[in-house]
Amino acid sequence: MALIYSIEDYRKKKTLEEAKAELRKILEPMGVWESDEAALRFYMEQAERDRKEWGG
Repeated sequence: MALIYSIEDYRKKKTLEEAKAELRKILEPMGVWESDEAALRFYMEQAERDRKEWGG
């Protein structure tokens, strides 16, 4: 089975993903997330970093 994929579609998707990642870096510290799941993921990752930092 062959997968046919347009390089233009790939570039647009890649650019969009990079833009979203950059926007997340800016908005997350201000407490703004794309969804409730994104907020939860942020707090879980933050808790994991804190646990590792404090030797837990």
